[in-house]
Amino acid sequence: MAENTTDKKPTQINLAEVVSRYLEGLQRVHDVINYVLAGERLLNEQEYENFSRASRVMPSQATRLDYDKAKDETNNWLLKQTLNETLGLVTLYLDDCRTIASICKWKADANRSEESLQKILNEERAAFLRLDLPAKVAALKETFGIESSTADHLSSLYKARLSLSNADGLVADKDATDGKLTVQLRNVQLVSKPAENQPGGVFVTSEVGDTVRVFKVGEKSEAR
Repeated sequence: MAENTTDKKPTQINLAEVVSRYLEGLQRVHDVINYVLAGERLLNEQEYENFSRASRVMPSQATRLDYDKAKDETNNWLLKQTLNETLGLVTLYLDDCRTIASICKWKADANRSEESLQKILNEERAAFLRLDLPAKVAALKETFGIESSTADHLSSLYKARLSLSNADGLVADKDATDGKLTVQLRNVQLVSKPAENQPGGVFVTSEVGDTVRVFKVGEKSEAR
């Protein structure tokens, strides 16, 4: 019987599809947040009381939250869940970055082998997954030269998420540097400028910029 010499088709990685998958995940989080916040704008104290008291059984009715307290706790819960979801997506994205970069490096190695490929896909991946988010970012930079202009932003959001797990969501010494937790956010900001050729007119545009939030030790790292 003749030996089958048909070459295997090369595996192709569509980077656009990889990015699109994560953008779709972020869009889902964005839409859920908007849904909850839109509902909050329409909710008033009386409606909350009516809906809450419709529950015939409560775990601890004596400690039931009033409207204002429930609103604060909901906002904090939403912040925590949002960070969980988005940082979770970032973690998976960094894992894909490592895998793709490792395979490219393996492919360029003249002495590559199936054994070394399996090491990339198993042992090295398992070791990477054990790292926390800031360590993953650092490992990609050190090993492959992959870095991001938002690395400090990610690190600060990761620390903020950890602080939300503390008792009452208070910033602890372990979360802070020089007694404070600094959170860096990159967002779209409205910027106004004097309109040209229109005395007294104002031209408003949107620009991407950074916003900084500072929380001292003992303060609650909440949305504000």
